[in-house]
Amino acid sequence: MKSDCWRETVISPAGMDDREKLFRLEKLSFANPWSQDLLACELAHPLGVAFLIRQPAGPAAAWLCARIIAPEAELLRIAVAPEWRRQGLAGRLLARLESELAAHRVEILYLEVAETNRAALAFYRSHDFSPAGRRPGYYDSGRTAALVLKKSYSRV
Repeated sequence: MKSDCWRETVISPAGMDDREKLFRLEKLSFANPWSQDLLACELAHPLGVAFLIRQPAGPAAAWLCARIIAPEAELLRIAVAPEWRRQGLAGRLLARLESELAAHRVEILYLEVAETNRAALAFYRSHDFSPAGRRPGYYDSGRTAALVLKKSYSRV
């Protein structure tokens, strides 16, 4: 049933009214979820963009936030509720972000990901991200390095 339900989902900008939904996704998706205060700050950030995928009458399924400082941008967060993973929602969110990046003439999108997060690394590689650096001791109280990935866009 789940595989049919995703077709009814809608991508929309995330706003302050969505904080509870985003906080739920954070707690389901991350060992160190963003607090509601941090979510509020990010949603209000003048350089930030955030998108949410939801069913018309259901809970939030996925969300993404980024900051755009053209000609660069940084993907800060992408989360998909466990019951919605492997349904293409992260790819849909990334495509929506890329439309926004094109409108701002962004040339490079950066992100950081734990070097141990194999699922995320496979996802980003499948979407043409490449290595740009490594930050030792970035996650897990200094136990795990962050890999910096980038995706370049040619804007003619």
